[in-house]
Amino acid sequence: MFETLSDGGDMNLIGSGPGLQNVPLVPMERLRHLRLSSNDPLLFLLTRIRAPLLESIMLQYAWIPEGYGGRDHTQADVVYSFPSLTSLTLLDTTCDSRNSLWHFAQMTSAVRHLNVIHSDSYVADGVLGSMQDLSGQNAAWPYLETLVADFELANGINMNTLFAFLYSHQRKDDGLITRISDTRAKLWKETMYPQITYETMADRFTIEEVPEEELRAPKPWPPGGDGILGRRIDLETDPFVTKSILASRH
Repeated sequence: MFETLSDGGDMNLIGSGPGLQNVPLVPMERLRHLRLSSNDPLLFLLTRIRAPLLESIMLQYAWIPEGYGGRDHTQADVVYSFPSLTSLTLLDTTCDSRNSLWHFAQMTSAVRHLNVIHSDSYVADGVLGSMQDLSGQNAAWPYLETLVADFELANGINMNTLFAFLYSHQRKDDGLITRISDTRAKLWKETMYPQITYETMADRFTIEEVPEEELRAPKPWPPGGDGILGRRIDLETDPFVTKSILASRH
């Protein structure tokens, strides 16, 4: 059985899209690390996977559409959550609605380290907007310890989203650390008349500025090779060296 699964293109699955949310449950008792890029069919199938040992999920160019999970959702819905999940990375991931993101957040609720990365072209329709919509509900990802936010912070929409998400999630003494690059922080501080100033954010929340080269340094996959939290695969480098599944068996 797979312990690691990486796919950089659409898998040849029977059925596609929302229909995969109705297949029988798929037990993957030994899966520990999952990495997908541009693979919406397998992202749909993720709602049917039961992986009690899954530690990390990395999504790149993923789409979480309206109706993700197969129905309209409420906070009372019972959603399977991967119990061992520690790390979640969302690279240029888009989301159609608050309800869809809420379902995904419930599935990944055990996560302690979250990376949200958007290149400039994904700012308008990225997962950030839906994160702001979660602010009126119970805190998404309630066990979060670190949030790596790498996107255009000087953008008013992004700053409002980040503030609303952090405000709904915790107070300053709750221990959540938000990491941003020193370059992004410098631009934010120098922005004329920002909607939310850097000082306002830093006074209320714990923010760490990390050298940009360290924040964006390529990260070994599966995780754990360098032991430094928050590092990620550079968006400018294709991490998927093959279009086929890379898996290790033990």
